[in-house]
Amino acid sequence: MADAKRIRTGLRLLSVVLSNRLENAVDHGGRRTNTEQLPSVDIHVSAADDNRLTQFELRDSNDSIPNSELEAIRAGDETALKYGLGVGLWVVNWCVTMLDGEIDCSYDNGTVIRVSVPQQ
Repeated sequence: MADAKRIRTGLRLLSVVLSNRLENAVDHGGRRTNTEQLPSVDIHVSAADDNRLTQFELRDSNDSIPNSELEAIRAGDETALKYGLGVGLWVVNWCVTMLDGEIDCSYDNGTVIRVSVPQQ
């Protein structure tokens, strides 16, 4: 068993972030190969910046988040030409912002979401 991590942060907001991303990973799981494959989600929790930050990394086996979704989130607004398909990433982004944290999305044989929040 790995060492237990303790964090002090806005637990309700963090709960929304993590549950949203887990639900999304499960909802979209198995679509990449069009099989009956069960969704796969790995969560890693680590301390960073001399224990001032806690980082949550969620890896799934899904397709990459479309660039149009990510561009709208990074820009902080939607336009007629730049918009997201749902509110999930917006909710996550708002919660992470309220926690004074950061979110990073990438693709590495599945979607990778890293959320870093300060230990308050």
